[in-house]
Amino acid sequence: MSSKNPNKKSKITRAKTRKKKIRCNADQTYPEKCTNCKTIECTYNEANRGYHNPSYVNELESKLKQTENLLEDYKRLLEKHQPIQEPQSTPINHTEAAEMDDGFYVDEMSENCRKMGCLLGDGQRKHTHPEKQRFFGKASMRGLIERLNIYTGVSPVTLLSGKRPQYWQEDFVLDDVPSHPTASYTDNDFGPNDLVKEIIDLYFEKVNSTLPLLNKKRFKNEISHRKYERGFGTLLILICALGAQYSNDERVMVEGHQHQFLAGFRYYSIAKSKMLDPVMDVATIEDIQALILLQIYVQKGMHSRSGWMIHGTSILLAQDIGLHLRWLNANIEPYDLELRKRAFYSLYLMDRVQASSFGRQVLLKDNEISVDLPEIYGDEVQDMSTNYSLLYFKQLIQLYKIHGQIIQTIYKLRKTSNGDDLLITLTDIASLNSKLNKWLTELPKQLLDGRDGKDEFVFQLFCNLKLAFHVVQIHLYKTFLPDPRSKTTSSFRFTSLVICANSSRSIISIYRNLILERGMQHLWVDPMVAWGPFSATLILIISACESMKNDFDASVLEYIQSGIQILRVREEREVLNGRAVDMIMQILKSADLPMDPSFMQAQENLSYGTSSADYFLPHLPFLDTPPNQTENEQLFEDLLGQAQFHSVDAASLGIGGTPPLDNVMPDTTQDWSNVLGAFLSGGGTL
Repeated sequence: MSSKNPNKKSKITRAKTRKKKIRCNADQTYPEKCTNCKTIECTYNEANRGYHNPSYVNELESKLKQTENLLEDYKRLLEKHQPIQEPQSTPINHTEAAEMDDGFYVDEMSENCRKMGCLLGDGQRKHTHPEKQRFFGKASMRGLIERLNIYTGVSPVTLLSGKRPQYWQEDFVLDDVPSHPTASYTDNDFGPNDLVKEIIDLYFEKVNSTLPLLNKKRFKNEISHRKYERGFGTLLILICALGAQYSNDERVMVEGHQHQFLAGFRYYSIAKSKMLDPVMDVATIEDIQALILLQIYVQKGMHSRSGWMIHGTSILLAQDIGLHLRWLNANIEPYDLELRKRAFYSLYLMDRVQASSFGRQVLLKDNEISVDLPEIYGDEVQDMSTNYSLLYFKQLIQLYKIHGQIIQTIYKLRKTSNGDDLLITLTDIASLNSKLNKWLTELPKQLLDGRDGKDEFVFQLFCNLKLAFHVVQIHLYKTFLPDPRSKTTSSFRFTSLVICANSSRSIISIYRNLILERGMQHLWVDPMVAWGPFSATLILIISACESMKNDFDASVLEYIQSGIQILRVREEREVLNGRAVDMIMQILKSADLPMDPSFMQAQENLSYGTSSADYFLPHLPFLDTPPNQTENEQLFEDLLGQAQFHSVDAASLGIGGTPPLDNVMPDTTQDWSNVLGAFLSGGGTL
């Protein structure tokens, strides 16, 4: 091939050009020459701008249009749901059953925004998920407090502005409790023998009688030779802590703090420091029993917020040793087997209670349980008090089984097989309502006989069951209360309000009879029932605000006053009742209700120490007779009749009932959870 071949020369030229362009940085210096081409002609050409595919451009334009439409929908939602600053004066028109779906369906936009943590009240999208703040679901009292904000205008900050320091302290630290204790117990931990004997007897009289966890005779026989063991000693010292809450002996108090709700706090502090390590240790039945008693203590004291975590730990440890399964019990002694059953069903009751208190889902599912109900065993047959206790215990288990179904049916987000939100219908409500009323009509005669009040113990058991029934009935209907922002409401919403108000009146009437009129020291009841006067009073304030729009029923004010008086009597021994009084007083100050000025002034004087604590007892307001359960049942039957007359489709109630009110309010969801967080802990700011 000739050296003068033009093709060969062209290839060499192109190769040199490529070498130059490898080091070319004209894309950075353009239009100036690149660094390597200062002395020669630069071959760099600016790259042609590419053009996008037309279909890609069309897709972007379509997405932009969808976003603009979504923004317009969002603006319309804000305009439609502006929060009401003052109570509505326009009368409410109650629609017929064919309009029962009014306001019940959750708007998809607002629901999605709620899940994302948006703040809708001022129209600005904000995320509100700060760390170390607890969530309280719809089954808790958060919804009631949010409604009261709309009726009265009371804000979370205002609601907590009247806190009396003695009831809102977050924690106590005792100097005489060692920070690194030994595993075993000493006589100094328990204190004087005469005091220990007294408060153990009080525990079995006041607590074990309604939660029969232990066999009194067998347990007492073991104290002398087992009290120093870690497991048994922890159980014993927590029994002392609970018994101390019912004692008037000054030795059970915290030195320098004479508030009776601190009774037994030293025992509690010692027990907490010596309990098993739940992560590393395998629990014994005594460890489970001790954790159950620990739950009971914190629920009545300053550490109520810890109840859920203690309960969750208890459940895991109980399942770890098979407490929930019958087939593991074949080789266990009958006495020990009975203790296991009672411990498990005590956890079962607490599970429903904790789920309601914190607005969570139940941890113990009915279809995962294989344990027989507790029974009378051995020498207990001759003890009539224990017979009544076990009978009461089993009735409560059956009632709280229904309560668990209510939580999972009404307060649980459920999906269809297609992923759509599952609607709740009147049929679902009717089924649960029927189960509740069937339970009430089938109460054993032995407990029904307690209505005459001749036997104080049986009378209290009967009253406790009635209280629990009304509390559970409120949980069935409270999520369907009227929307205070709406000028109209459906028949079902109105019926739900009437049923909740009737149950609230019954709760206050029963407590008033027990505590204010008869002066009884109430046997232990779980927190859901113990907080009954608080939630009942909140519902009656809602009912009063609602009736201000139509024909006002002044009798509700007497029940509100009695609710406050009940909480007053109980606040000295149960700190949450004191916090409840402080919150209710702030709500009433913001509400435009015609409360008795002398009563309100007397309550202010009591709160801030300018009058005797006995002032309000001789001045009990007259209460009309609360409606009986037959009237509530008739209300619901009438509603069902209307629904059947029109159409089944008209009875659809929407996702979990009333849409969450926090998604259209000027405060964040977390603000209202913080109110409950402060209520349960005593501390916290907004």
